Amino acid sequence: MKPIVIYLILLLSLIVDATAQVMDSETGLLFEYQAMRVSAAPVVDGHLDDPAWKSATPQKLEWDFTDNRLWRPSADFSGVFAGVWFDGFLYLAFEFADDQLRVKNNTITQQDRLEIYIDPERNGYKTNQTRYIIPVGHAGNQPPSPLILATWASNLKSVELSFNLRRIPKKGQKINFGFHYVDVDGGQQSNRRLGWAPKGGFEDGNKLADLTFAVTLKPTLNQKAMRWGRIKSLY
Repeated sequence: MKPIVIYLILLLSLIVDATAQVMDSETGLLFEYQAMRVSAAPVVDGHLDDPAWKSATPQKLEWDFTDNRLWRPSADFSGVFAGVWFDGFLYLAFEFADDQLRVKNNTITQQDRLEIYIDPERNGYKTNQTRYIIPVGHAGNQPPSPLILATWASNLKSVELSFNLRRIPKKGQKINFGFHYVDVDGGQQSNRRLGWAPKGGFEDGNKLADLTFAVTLKPTLNQKAMRWGRIKSLY
């Protein structure tokens, strides 16, 4: 392969990687979520009592995408989310406190709902093809997809989801990820989209952040013995 062709390939890969990343304008740091690998998958039943969630890092929903400003948790709405992975599946958990639930309307635009974007190809932006709509209280998403399973708790305050990645990710691998909760308090005109975002917000509202598949390595018994032997040798 000629050097100029190799250079162009490397340049294009750098451009693609740069467009797929989101920087926090306030902190100057890369904005992403790290999903930890767990030893056993959580049961997708809507109840966040699985041991797997103890390994997750919860994040608050503190951005108002409707008015493009910070959202302070209040009696109106507050929420947190977390993510883990096991084998070829990404697991997400959400817990909400919404003072007015709208779940029995005939049209989806008049229902409280979760809208999630998952793009394993990392195109960088929200699209209809990577959007999954999870109405509160409904099993699965609308329209149905074989890739995703969602179950709400009986009190409708929490939901668990599994997403079939169709392959086992490698440590450090990234996908595009984002979401918001649509709070329909007073009809479609007052829909408020609340979600997870950098402290400085997104410069482009259609941009997606990264989710990284992380691994915590636990030492084996032999490694622990070697480490203890090394510690003793220092004294």
